Amino acid sequence: MTERATAANWHHCHTDGWTYEQVKELDLPFDWELVDGVISPRGCEDLWHDCVRDNLRCCFTRALHAPRVALTQPTLILGTRTFIRPDIAVFDTSGLSVLTDAYLPVARAELVVEVVSPLSLSEDRYRRPGLFSEAGVPFHWRVERGADGIPVLREFRLDGRAGTYEAAADRPFPIAIDLTSLLEL
Repeated sequence: MTERATAANWHHCHTDGWTYEQVKELDLPFDWELVDGVISPRGCEDLWHDCVRDNLRCCFTRALHAPRVALTQPTLILGTRTFIRPDIAVFDTSGLSVLTDAYLPVARAELVVEVVSPLSLSEDRYRRPGLFSEAGVPFHWRVERGADGIPVLREFRLDGRAGTYEAAADRPFPIAIDLTSLLEL
């Protein structure tokens, strides 16, 4: 199939679904991802989500040393029919170029972080960790809103034998995070 997705036909999924090549230039009036060949709109985030995400990325930026960097919502290609944009990805930049590379190869991702919002609860707790573990991302963090509004950080490490995430006590790099400070505007 050589047809390209357009604003007029993006919601008409073919039997095999869309591929990255067919949708990479698609311009829609909302944020979206491609999962198993299906174009999937991303939910709206609130101020809590954005503030936590952006301040956490700043914590990473202060803690990381080249060639590691942290980006907000980079495009991760997980296969020909799946790309997603985690809230944050920490990766090795060796050999990558912002001038020529259109996306981040998932093999470069060392840690992905999802900040859970009410509209992404199931996605962030179940679907995304499954996709990240299948792709071999070594660490996955999930940040949720505690009952008092303070962020709660849940850290996971990939169990290579089982192919699933398990709770982790170690971190992929030294970093101190004051969870309360993530709420500062």
